[in-house]
Amino acid sequence: MRASPLEYGLLALIEHRRCSGYDLRKILTETPMRHYSDSPGSIYPALRRIERRGWIKSVADRASRRRRIAYRLTPNGSSELKRWLSQPVDEEQIAYRLDQVMLRLSFNHLLGDPASLRVFLAAIGRATEDYAARLKEFIRTATADYPAGASLALHAGLQNYQSLARWATNESKKLQRDRGGARSMAAKLRRRRS
Repeated sequence: MRASPLEYGLLALIEHRRCSGYDLRKILTETPMRHYSDSPGSIYPALRRIERRGWIKSVADRASRRRRIAYRLTPNGSSELKRWLSQPVDEEQIAYRLDQVMLRLSFNHLLGDPASLRVFLAAIGRATEDYAARLKEFIRTATADYPAGASLALHAGLQNYQSLARWATNESKKLQRDRGGARSMAAKLRRRRS
């Protein structure tokens, strides 16, 4: 049972802090996560699907004066979220699902392992370098007869991938050098969640 990026994003948000459907919709409306959907027509059905899978449980929010339902992750939901966050990064994901890779990066702290962020960034760097090398070779060998606009678009894409690879590799190296900094950052995030 695999979920959609929206469903995994909802799991991660709920793991980060207990949320109602309204809270989740507000987050998806007011943040860059809007990309995944801010429509109640997709959020509430997604919540019902992941609840049917046994990944979340709805609970009455006693702190609210109104009858409000909040969600929390079940042990199965927590395991599925960790499985999703821990997937290896490959060239196909970099080329076709980069937004999902970045979503996993943004919730990497939920793994609770300070080293996982460094490892994930290094994997992004390697996969992106590999994809950029293949794209560069394609541009070199196959685009002689392409229109100028197509050639420019390919070169722009190549530069973006090369830039992402450099960024991810550099950030991974910084975290490697400053292991204590990564641990203290992870500890701060865990305290916030509590």
